[in-house]
Amino acid sequence: MEVSRNLAQQPEAIQRWFEKLLAKIQELGILHEDMWNMDETGCRIGVAKNQYVYTRHGKQIFIPHSNNRELISLVECCSANGDIIEPMIIIKASTILEKWVIDLPDDYLINVSDSGYSNDETSLDWIKHFNRMTRHRTQGTWRLLLLDGYGSYHIREFIKYAERNRIQLFGSPPYTTHFLQVLDVGCFQPLKWYHGRMLDWAARTGSKDISKDDFLATIH
Repeated sequence: MEVSRNLAQQPEAIQRWFEKLLAKIQELGILHEDMWNMDETGCRIGVAKNQYVYTRHGKQIFIPHSNNRELISLVECCSANGDIIEPMIIIKASTILEKWVIDLPDDYLINVSDSGYSNDETSLDWIKHFNRMTRHRTQGTWRLLLLDGYGSYHIREFIKYAERNRIQLFGSPPYTTHFLQVLDVGCFQPLKWYHGRMLDWAARTGSKDISKDDFLATIH
């Protein structure tokens, strides 16, 4: 794996990827406004580790590691033109509760999975959401969608749906997310930093439990 990682990150490999990307853009005549990039990240709801904290009222409380380490995933998408679409939020659960969606904007997509990460079903829901949110903005004939190599975003149904709706999928090279994926670098890293600050504030104001409801209330 380490050899594959090193080879994938070589300047020559990155250059070849960009050349293939440019060739596909030119082949289909894809306009700048119709280029989109999507990525997924996971956020742990609770406090990161066992710790004692002093609240702002001077009270010492213990926050255990196991208090709430549930995962919520976010799937975000932005365009080369600076536009964004509403995210998909994936909650580790079996059913969607009304209280999770009642205060969210109408176009947010809420989904559930056993792991809290994307699976084949949620990925197919997302590409339909992407099409619905971007087709009226399309300036040319084709849309480009940059995405990583995760399996659920490359299943047959996902690919066929994209083809039928003139969405050209283009996967990023493996092991390059940390420096090629603009959402990971420019969006998710700051998001996780501010999420950590929110957890710290909650602990210091005396809260020992951060729920899904609390997280969803801060995400929009």
